[in-house]
Amino acid sequence: MKRKKTEIAGRLVSVCLYTAALPRDSARIRQRRARSSSAVRQMLNHKTSWQKLETLLACNFSPSDLAVTLTYRDGALPRTKAQAVTRIKRFIRLLRESRRMRGEQLRYVYCTEGWHGDHRWHHHMILNATGKDYEEIRSLWADDGDDVDIKPLNQLDGADRPGATVAEDYRGWAIYLTKEAREHGSPRVGERMWVPSKGLLRPNVQNEWCDNAETLCLPPGAWQLESSTVINEYGEFEYLRYVLPLAAS
Repeated sequence: MKRKKTEIAGRLVSVCLYTAALPRDSARIRQRRARSSSAVRQMLNHKTSWQKLETLLACNFSPSDLAVTLTYRDGALPRTKAQAVTRIKRFIRLLRESRRMRGEQLRYVYCTEGWHGDHRWHHHMILNATGKDYEEIRSLWADDGDDVDIKPLNQLDGADRPGATVAEDYRGWAIYLTKEAREHGSPRVGERMWVPSKGLLRPNVQNEWCDNAETLCLPPGAWQLESSTVINEYGEFEYLRYVLPLAAS
């Protein structure tokens, strides 16, 4: 029998399939199979902060959702990070209340930066789009700054893109939102470097036993990102990572 571990993060799917060590195996075979299957499972273990954020973004945001950068004018520039965090929390509260009045929800992930470049505090945010966002965001931020950069995650106004590019968007934004903490701080392994809204979806991880003859196959219309297969005298070990087509999400 084989073991299959599947992680589903929105349209982003990672699967590993491996020959498991069984009690009836000899000690030598169990050791070799355990070592090989461990190497495969490691591909699904998200040890870094950006890897954790990548799957969180894939679970909760589509290519047409928004990437927002909020900066401060000189007269309103916070002196400390704590002051900047207080301001972004106020902005989020106002945006949430405005959306609630329209019967719409707010989902977001944000980080606060100010250690690189010109050392001015600013915020990067990923949030769900509603179709009435650009002027509303600028209006709610007007007391703090005039420079608000807003763009779709894919920068193509919601048009679907090939699967490889969709995955690159999630990975690219995840790396970008964690860059300052990684480059200018001393984060612990897996330490969270961003602030999420409550109730965000998490990856769905499934573990199951499979028939020994099963192999990994790309679903119809899916876009393959990574693939790896090892076959030796101790068993088969496969890994597949792909993006589901838009209609299947």
